[in-house]
Amino acid sequence: IAHLAVYSGKSEEYVRGLIRLYRELPPNIKAAWAKDREQRFTFNRLNDLVRLTRAGDQAGLNELRLAE
Repeated sequence: IAHLAVYSGKSEEYVRGLIRLYRELPPNIKAAWAKDREQRFTFNRLNDLVRLTRAGDQAGLNELRLAE
């Protein structure tokens, strides 16, 4: 994590948070995030997606993804 933080210019806490988000997101959202060249998947948006995933709110996930 320390190496990734230095390489990316982000804090270790930020990198740790991104790793946590990546682990918790469903595969289809991970794939969309990987293809995101416009950087629409902000840290806050990813947190929202994880929150909706944990809650099992498929309608909320669809709505948030459509807003991309």
